[in-house]
Amino acid sequence: MNPGSNSKVVDHPSAQGAASEVLVIEPRSFEEAVEIVEHLRGRKSVLINLHMLDNEQSQRVVDFLSGACHAIDGHQQRIGDGVFLFAPASVVITSESNSTRAIKDVFWNKS
Repeated sequence: MNPGSNSKVVDHPSAQGAASEVLVIEPRSFEEAVEIVEHLRGRKSVLINLHMLDNEQSQRVVDFLSGACHAIDGHQQRIGDGVFLFAPASVVITSESNSTRAIKDVFWNKS
């Protein structure tokens, strides 16, 4: 590459040697939400299982993490009942709904 060229080379995240990491956390109190935000800021994805919390605490944790995730341009996805995935901006969450899956099954299983 010429020193005077206008091309910009950006390292691919996997080329930097840092492996992606997903933490699975079952918080037992709202106070653990602050630690979860620190993981997100450290570019780690976090899968949280809220089954150890009552409904009010679960809602507080999800609201707090949703705000933090938005502040760092991250992403979130409800995975199931009381289970959520929060990811930093460097991670894209792709979800396939049941209706989309059913349409694909019908299309691909034609005889």
